[in-house]
Amino acid sequence: NTDFAIAVQEWKNVLLRGKEPADLEKYWAAHQNAIKKVRDGLAGVDAVVTDDALKDRIKKLDAEIGNAASGYQAALEAFKAAGMDPAAGDTAAKGKDRETGKQMAELKKLLSEAESSTTAAAVARASATTTLAIVVMLLAAAGGMAGAFWLTRQIVPPLTEAVAVANQVAHGNLSAKISSTGTDEVGQLMRSLQEMQTNLGKLVSNVRQGSESVATASAEIAQGNNDLSARTEQQASALEETAAS
Repeated sequence: NTDFAIAVQEWKNVLLRGKEPADLEKYWAAHQNAIKKVRDGLAGVDAVVTDDALKDRIKKLDAEIGNAASGYQAALEAFKAAGMDPAAGDTAAKGKDRETGKQMAELKKLLSEAESSTTAAAVARASATTTLAIVVMLLAAAGGMAGAFWLTRQIVPPLTEAVAVANQVAHGNLSAKISSTGTDEVGQLMRSLQEMQTNLGKLVSNVRQGSESVATASAEIAQGNNDLSARTEQQASALEETAAS
């Protein structure tokens, strides 16, 4: 829209200041350059627009700009033919850009509406995405808490039981019941404690049996000593009797 306004202004410069060939060429070139920028801008808009109705409106506006450019070209020739008379050029160009300006204003309005609609849709999608993200985070947090609770229930009670069994074994109770059904590290620990308890029980039993054997042998030795002492006394008495005799 700005480039088209510049094109119109440069056309006025042609009429007002184009009596000299150099000035005429300069302002006319500026006018054509502005027209080209308008059409290039439309091509850029057409590249990003997806709505078919808007694309048709852009094509119509581009064609109308082409007609306006041709009208300005004809007006330039009339301006030159009239001996650089601004009135002749202005009369020849009168109304050539009216339809272009009208269609451009309508296109601006449609593009603004489309932009507003797209923005609203983007905001709605962003809001929905944010809501979904919050829900997912809450579910993940709940799942994490549930998993942590479950893991705690799986680890803490068996470890507590293992500590209790270890304390009982440390205080000499080798009859504490140890149950191990798990296959994880805690289950392996419980089985190791169970095996340790069994081996300690066997060791204590062996020591007890050895102690009993030693006690029996000691009793037998004591009895033998008593017998030997009695016989020694008898022999001593016999010797005394013999000596007396």
